[in-house]
Amino acid sequence: TYAEVKELFPETCALLKTEKWRVRYDGGESYEEMHRRVTAAFAEIIAENEGKTVAVASHGGAIRAYLSIVMGLDLKDIAGVPAVSNASLSVVEIEGEEMRLAVAGEEGYLADLTEEVDGYLH
Repeated sequence: TYAEVKELFPETCALLKTEKWRVRYDGGESYEEMHRRVTAAFAEIIAENEGKTVAVASHGGAIRAYLSIVMGLDLKDIAGVPAVSNASLSVVEIEGEEMRLAVAGEEGYLADLTEEVDGYLH
């Protein structure tokens, strides 16, 4: 239960309420660390592909981290970034130093590609 988790991990639970972007789960990276990694990776991709159309595939957390940059949001305001499902489509248009979020988390195109098997979409 949450009460048991709170008793076993009081510092982590407290941090989740105030600065959840700094919490590290099971030795993995925190959202803050992932955000820095994603920022650097996208900066490199953009620099190497100026004027080109590029597709980047990643998990939703990394995409939301990048969208927060595009939207000019701080990590503490990550809730303001639209949710993005796996295999959804987000489009960022970049001209010079200007970035614009054109599409976030579009998944309508997936409807014809999935089927329900045993209660799960595949």
